Amino acid sequence: MKILHINTFNQQGGAETIAYSLFKSNRNNTLLVGKKSKNEPNIIEFKKDFQDKFFTFLTKLKWRFRADDSFKKILFIEEEFNHTYRKLKNLIEYQEADIIHLHNIHGGYFDLSALENIAQEKKIVWTLHDMWCMTGGEAHIFENENYKKGIGKTPYLQVPPLKNPLIDRRQHFLELKKQIYSKIAPSITFVPVSNWLDKCLHESFVWDKSIPSEVIHNGIDNRIFYKNSVKNQDLIPKILLFNSNNIFKGENIFQEVLEKIEHPFELYVVGNPIAISNKKLTQLHHFEPISDRIKLATLYNSIDVLLFPSKADNFPLVPIEAMACGVCVLASDVGGIPEIIKHQQTGFLFKNKSELTILLNNILNNPNLISTIGEAGSKFVSSNLSLENMVCKYQNLYNKILGHNTIL
Repeated sequence: MKILHINTFNQQGGAETIAYSLFKSNRNNTLLVGKKSKNEPNIIEFKKDFQDKFFTFLTKLKWRFRADDSFKKILFIEEEFNHTYRKLKNLIEYQEADIIHLHNIHGGYFDLSALENIAQEKKIVWTLHDMWCMTGGEAHIFENENYKKGIGKTPYLQVPPLKNPLIDRRQHFLELKKQIYSKIAPSITFVPVSNWLDKCLHESFVWDKSIPSEVIHNGIDNRIFYKNSVKNQDLIPKILLFNSNNIFKGENIFQEVLEKIEHPFELYVVGNPIAISNKKLTQLHHFEPISDRIKLATLYNSIDVLLFPSKADNFPLVPIEAMACGVCVLASDVGGIPEIIKHQQTGFLFKNKSELTILLNNILNNPNLISTIGEAGSKFVSSNLSLENMVCKYQNLYNKILGHNTIL
């Protein structure tokens, strides 16, 4: 069986990690990306044609002084004029593939219309890492429910992958998605990675009842992420946070919450530096973003508590990886996160800054609770969210789609 995985990048965030893990699970697989950042066999990049180079040239002209935005993003045409199907037809990897497995196809390299052409020739699996497939163009739209009503516009025109384009074409793309999905229903299977996203999908305007969907939770490699047997609970708890400019991750609440901690603590920050004046802070450690999975697992095993205050999320890997390493995780009660964390059993959930502040101060005064919750979280992930289990479920799905026997 040959699977061609397609994603925007091969190395970056959660979608990239899952796509890469599935790609590596079988030596016959190929990973095709919009932009390649890792030189590895069987990872290929969409070839740039004259039109791609022309749009790149326009972007470099810093049109209208918006230097950070691509020309296509400004005009809201990133899902058009990429010649995706023509490029695929010329690839031997596409010609020989039994299944085309899509991941994130937003990012200015994949034409929505290509789905119709692909569906005439191949079976398609589309893993949904965010809400983009059911909105006018946003990856998440938070509490807004216009995606259910067939209304493309929301208050979030700046939410990635959008970035305040000059032309708002969200209504057009929402209706186009519905039209395309209806046409390709016999050939596509959606795979939301959380029950929450599956529910959103089935309630959405674009949904077609004839399309099969199957939830497969993300899994992590427990040969890398596991609780170190020598991990000890220190007198001064160590808190970890990932601080970036990601609009979905809620890092803006860190400053206020950390200033209100009443117990001595050490702070580990990955990403953007943070300044804390709280006198209870004993040490501050800063790290640049960590892409090496082994180094990340080592970091998890050296800390006690993870703060994960997402504003919007599907089934994020960070809390799963941390839990696997015995970390007590405090995470937002949003999206699919409650499917990862059972409150007060495998971690803690909070709805706002006040709840987080109270939770954090309570557990920092109870090192035994931190250890107990960390142990329970580690066992839960090991039993339910392993990479091996995830790969097996995808393999069974491939076999079912192709009419082959499934595996246990």
